[in-house]
Amino acid sequence: MAHFGKVTEFIGGKEIWSQYVERLEHFGITDKANGITDKAKMQSILLSSIGPDAYKLLRNLVSLAKPGEKSYKELVAIMAKHQHPTPSEIVQRCKFNSRQRKQGESIATYVAELRAIAEFCNYGDKLDEMLRDRLVCGVNDDRIQCSLLKRSELTLEKALEIAISSETASHNATDLKKASQQSSPSTSANVEGVVKSIPKGKRTRKSTAKSTTCYRCGGHNHDSKDCWFKDSICRSCGKKGHIEKVCRSKKIKQLIKPVTDAHRSETRQSENEDYDLFMLQTRKGGPLTVEVNINKIPTVMEVDTGASLSIMTETEFRKSWPKVTVRQSEVPLKTYTGEPLPIVGMATVNVQYKNQRNKVKLCIVKGNGPSLFGRDWLTKFRLDWPSLINNINNRPLEAILAAHSEVFRDQLGTLKGTSAKINVDPTVQPIYCKARSVPYAMKEKVNTELDRLQAEGIIEPVQYAHWAAPIVPILKSDKVSVRICGDYKLTVNKASRVDNYPIPKIADIFSTLAGGKMFTKLDMSQAYQQLRLDEESKQYVVINTHRGLFRYNRLPYGIASAPGIFQRTIEGILRDIPGVSVYLDDILITGSSEEEHLATLDKVLSRLRDAGLRLRKEKCSFLAPSVIYLGHRIDAEGLHPIADKVTSLKQAPAPRNVTELQSYLGLINYYRKFLPDLSRVLAPLYALLQKGQSWSWTSKENEAFENSKKLLTHSSVLTHYDQ
Repeated sequence: MAHFGKVTEFIGGKEIWSQYVERLEHFGITDKANGITDKAKMQSILLSSIGPDAYKLLRNLVSLAKPGEKSYKELVAIMAKHQHPTPSEIVQRCKFNSRQRKQGESIATYVAELRAIAEFCNYGDKLDEMLRDRLVCGVNDDRIQCSLLKRSELTLEKALEIAISSETASHNATDLKKASQQSSPSTSANVEGVVKSIPKGKRTRKSTAKSTTCYRCGGHNHDSKDCWFKDSICRSCGKKGHIEKVCRSKKIKQLIKPVTDAHRSETRQSENEDYDLFMLQTRKGGPLTVEVNINKIPTVMEVDTGASLSIMTETEFRKSWPKVTVRQSEVPLKTYTGEPLPIVGMATVNVQYKNQRNKVKLCIVKGNGPSLFGRDWLTKFRLDWPSLINNINNRPLEAILAAHSEVFRDQLGTLKGTSAKINVDPTVQPIYCKARSVPYAMKEKVNTELDRLQAEGIIEPVQYAHWAAPIVPILKSDKVSVRICGDYKLTVNKASRVDNYPIPKIADIFSTLAGGKMFTKLDMSQAYQQLRLDEESKQYVVINTHRGLFRYNRLPYGIASAPGIFQRTIEGILRDIPGVSVYLDDILITGSSEEEHLATLDKVLSRLRDAGLRLRKEKCSFLAPSVIYLGHRIDAEGLHPIADKVTSLKQAPAPRNVTELQSYLGLINYYRKFLPDLSRVLAPLYALLQKGQSWSWTSKENEAFENSKKLLTHSSVLTHYDQ
């Protein structure tokens, strides 16, 4: 019988048993020359190949029987059980869920390691899903993590593609930077402005210097003690002995990667000018990002003061705005290495940053890469730089907000699965009121708001109605827009069976905040109007305007039952989440630690997203040390009155009539829990409100008035809400 090779013996410390069995079976099944094709004959190959030490071990394991009396399958199983006992599923899952990508470990290696750990986790059909989640959570790279979290539907295959692509791009960028530095050896000297001639004795120095990096200049092939920059003054820290390039004490600040003058055009006037493109980074290595609304869609861009134009890739642009026209452009764009960047064209978009709005041009390019907020947009918008810098250190929060970006879309939310119902006494006759005239100064604002409400489907015109209420336009705090409310107290509120669901008391809300260190306040966009009305209720909420009748399709402001309906709805969505307080359209979140706080925030945003609701991001506060909530300032120490309101009360003039007195008493009583003995001090003022009492403001009343204001400066104004 011919033999072509053999299987080497099994050595336990050098090889895994399962791998040895695979070699053995491959040899026995595929080597036709040996004439062995049946696994039944594999027993003899196994026993004759494993070697004396392994055979002795196997003989001991089979106990009373001899190895030859066991089948091949039984022998393999006995040895496997001894060599590799099945680990605990719980322990393996714990290892899997705590495995983080190590420094310098490639994405492919990391996922391969995860697969090895998952072998005994028994995830079954959920394995790919678990691998995907672990990759996102444990990738240990903020930029890759944000790229993964941006995808609404993310498979393991797609996650690997994105992560490996980003990893490769990062390595390529590093290689380019190294190549650039090596091709410009005099850069360090030029940066520091130091020019020295080399003594002849030094020029003939042998190339036997150590290959370590010089801590003074970052160069090679010389000792630090012989470095020409040992007497240089660092422009970053001011210390002697090194240059700025290698300074270890640099604080976090913005850095623009150097670009040679050859890559920059001296003039920037003509349409055919060359535009530069290079990245803005921080000393921590992460990009500065800013979130803006482009055509009402939240978009994260990297701030780049080195980029002449703001750019976005064609793929990213078409994904969000497929119908927006992109016009051809001859503008030449170059990267910071001087390479031309292929341009698709220019798009005109409406951009909003906080309260700033501008119509600007966006350059659309081919290829991959982040969207850049360039110098052309920086001239149009005033960015909140302290906030942007702070975000670099707040990556977990940024990742959560990016994952729930849908909640912050600039569009009307719609509560899923239910609608609001207004219960009206059917025995009450419908009430129809005529339209009121609108002041000329407000007519344009009212028309604009009516157009917006109609465009968003909140209202629709009708030709006739049994119920109709006049409108009350209220000027908003921005002094530009108005809120339109129906004066329903004249109509449907008279006949409503009011939903008296309890609105929480302020004291009860604040009692739930004990132990909170930081606070997040969420503001709902057009809160009530995110709830649809059922068909029957729509007939009761018609408004009569100077432009005719309009019927509400959403829950309007001014309805007596609206607060109860809305409070019940939001509490139902968030009821079982600890550390959350709800007061109508204001949601307050806290936690005893940042980790707990972020976990709660993630859960709240998930619930709101799943419910179809929307928030106004520009009016939200995240992880703030203090927030203004329900007329109070809240921080880790406790509850405080708002300084502006206290100042207004302290500067209030003495009341001249009952109406002014009632107004003052209403304001100061809002903070009565902070003011000891307030009732006794105010007794003379309350006496003026008694029935039949004539108005008489004497020194007695004036003294009580002034004493009540003095209470505002009392130390007990500051108190903790869990006491």
